[in-house]
Amino acid sequence: MRTLASIMRTLASFVLALLIGLAAASPAFARVVVMQTSAALENHTEPAIERALREALDVALDGAVAMGLSWMRVDRARVLDDAVVVWVVASDEEMDDSDDAGGIELERETI
Repeated sequence: MRTLASIMRTLASFVLALLIGLAAASPAFARVVVMQTSAALENHTEPAIERALREALDVALDGAVAMGLSWMRVDRARVLDDAVVVWVVASDEEMDDSDDAGGIELERETI
């Protein structure tokens, strides 16, 4: 018959191996945010819409960079009477969306 000390050593070894296994297999969680930005629209000409869209995307890009996120994709955009509204999804790691055309890697030069 095994001694109590032998049983405790076996149990301690099992618990230690279990804790090491759990620590090594811990999942990595990505930070994901959905942002809505808008920009004023002067009129409904194509250059004005393009300008407002770029402005709204610049604001979203600045927000993503400020949060330390490195990947972003445009979810949707709408042209309203007086504004362009853009929804973007940003993450700190590349997302795998099968129905998505792909995201863009954020690269912003600091001046």
